[in-house]
Amino acid sequence: MKFKDLLKVGVSTLALLAGVVSASEDAVVTGVIVDSAGAPVRGALVQVTNGSRSISRFTDAKGTYRISGLPETTLQVTASRLGFKSQTIDARTPTNGASNFRLEERFDRLQLSDAELLTHLPQNSEVEWLKARCITCHGLTDLERFRGVPEEAWLAMLKSMEFSYGTESLTADDDAYAVKLLMKYFGPDAPVPTAQTVRRTTLSDAALNATYYVIDLRRSGGRSYPHSIAADNQGAAWLSEAGPANRITKWTVSTGQLEEIPMKLPDSAPHTPKIDLKGRVWTALQRAGQQSVIDPKTHKIDYIPLDMKLPTR
Repeated sequence: MKFKDLLKVGVSTLALLAGVVSASEDAVVTGVIVDSAGAPVRGALVQVTNGSRSISRFTDAKGTYRISGLPETTLQVTASRLGFKSQTIDARTPTNGASNFRLEERFDRLQLSDAELLTHLPQNSEVEWLKARCITCHGLTDLERFRGVPEEAWLAMLKSMEFSYGTESLTADDDAYAVKLLMKYFGPDAPVPTAQTVRRTTLSDAALNATYYVIDLRRSGGRSYPHSIAADNQGAAWLSEAGPANRITKWTVSTGQLEEIPMKLPDSAPHTPKIDLKGRVWTALQRAGQQSVIDPKTHKIDYIPLDMKLPTR
């Protein structure tokens, strides 16, 4: 999980959802993205933002992109790709011509994904141990953001996470070992990722056809901390918000409607929703040690106590 207040959903995740665009939103933004030498940039991500919602698509081999299903208004268009400086322009639909970009070459390690960071790190048992524990909750990109901090800062972060999530999955020995590895691979003296040490997998043509929808969950009830998403077969996605918001949110994709379903158990950290054959939404409440079951029609919640003990190293 990435602890951010923005939730990105790929269209492949929501394969069962249909009718994403309403009839009133049919404006289009198109353009071409090239590098400083004028060569087309394949696989750049173009994000069109309108208020708290955005739609993103990739450029093709010719550097072209086309994003439809947009309202007729002034939109923000951002182009980004690893190895280039991101750029944002305004576009007015439907009166604007093409929204083109000429991107400046610049490597930014904070643009790296988990998969890309792993190509920088050595393949050994230490990295595997660190990866297995970090990606359970957030990801290596969070570690990269704090690269270079001293030993006491890493230990303080570990203790803060264990307190915040009410877990005892790491023993004192685990903590000491984790800090040792964090210092070795993300500490002040650790090698920093560069364009030469990072390998990026080339996106397939099929992947370039993906569309991403982003919704901003910073609306009420505190910070969101979106954790996971599950799609039902009725055109809705169910999002767990594990932070202070403490709720499950139903997102009807065709209309964009967000329905909040708060947990009655305080600070329960709803974790990973799953949809059963009856359409009920099951979610682990990590801090409460219980399971919630939501009726998809009435939103009635049943709580099932669990005797859950987390494994240690």
